[in-house]
Amino acid sequence: MFAADLRELGKGKTPVSYIAGAEPAVSRAALYAALSGGRLPRRKTIAALLRWWIPATPVRAEPGEWEWDWVYGLRDKETAEVATRWMERHSALSEKRREWPTQRKGPVAIDEPPEQRRFIEKLRKTLETHDLIEGIMRWDGDYERWVTGVSGHSIQRYLAGTVIPEDDTINSLLALVPKEEQAAELLLELVRLAQEARRARVRSRRLARAAGSSKQL
Repeated sequence: MFAADLRELGKGKTPVSYIAGAEPAVSRAALYAALSGGRLPRRKTIAALLRWWIPATPVRAEPGEWEWDWVYGLRDKETAEVATRWMERHSALSEKRREWPTQRKGPVAIDEPPEQRRFIEKLRKTLETHDLIEGIMRWDGDYERWVTGVSGHSIQRYLAGTVIPEDDTINSLLALVPKEEQAAELLLELVRLAQEARRARVRSRRLARAAGSSKQL
């Protein structure tokens, strides 16, 4: 029903193929899968479709912002109410999904790999050096106001090792580094370390699952 209503919402509006090209953080396959009803789409996927289909003028996502920030920035009351209902509906389904039967394997607990620790140490040092540890603000020229680029809450999750930021988020984190050349060097190094950390976590999970399977046998 959720997918059927979503398809109805998108009738006569911006095609999914165009949205896929304009939303680099969301794959074309994920957008089409959201409309198929085979599984509940991820929050960033459904938010991308709704940003293009609910407001009269599509709302562009900013790197690092929470998926639903745009809902609270809508000026038209009726539009904001429609967006809020969709947001709450998706949230309710996400909660209910925990009760659905699944064949997926449960999460595997792993220690923080050395590669991720190196990334966190470099990120922390960089943010502390440039006084960016509390979050990143950017000036929105269209609405003439300061908005959150990357929240302090998100930064704390990166430093705690809960999440490894995407490359475009790292770029946003370094947007306020004073010297352009220095920012470029830091960006390349942090992106490299983040990619190594992601690969290390995948490898660690694979080894942990293999070890668990061996114990069961």
